[in-house]
Amino acid sequence: MNFVITPGARTGAVRIPASKSQAHRLLICAALGKAPVTVRCDGLNADILATAACLRREHRGAGWRAAC
Repeated sequence: MNFVITPGARTGAVRIPASKSQAHRLLICAALGKAPVTVRCDGLNADILATAACLRREHRGAGWRAAC
């Protein structure tokens, strides 16, 4: 998909999904940490959901939540 943007004032917001690698790192770091953490993921795919599910199983009750 291509867009042509001409010069001028803009308003609004753009949501750019994080990279898959970045999402995996965030989930793993949250699971390994000791402080309570909530991770909110944009742009989910099967790999990220599988990582979150695995970490939930292995780190049950470890003080983190993934909103995936």
